[in-house]
Amino acid sequence: MLIYPGHVYAVVLLLLNGADINMRDQQQHTPLMRVCALNQSSVASALINGKADISLRDSSGLTACDIAIASDARECVSLLEKATNVQISRAQGTVKPANAALIAHRRSGGHKRNISSFF
Repeated sequence: MLIYPGHVYAVVLLLLNGADINMRDQQQHTPLMRVCALNQSSVASALINGKADISLRDSSGLTACDIAIASDARECVSLLEKATNVQISRAQGTVKPANAALIAHRRSGGHKRNISSFF
């Protein structure tokens, strides 16, 4: 699925017509990872609502959350935090390891912590 910044309606249309929400490129990036790198929160929200897998990792081992944090994409970090909280609730308090960077980010005071400490 090719993602252009700000094209939320096109993304929704693609999803409604069966596009693979977790398709990967050569670096194993998903559409969610790409839009989080650009802080395209409206597109990220559409992907999350479309059940994009937030726990997938790219070829460097990074999740969409890791990429959003590294990109200082605060709106996307907030969306991913909400999505993570839903997953935590569903798992009855068990946090998936892929979301450890997000949990550490929020516990440390969010953006006040140096981003390099997560890698």
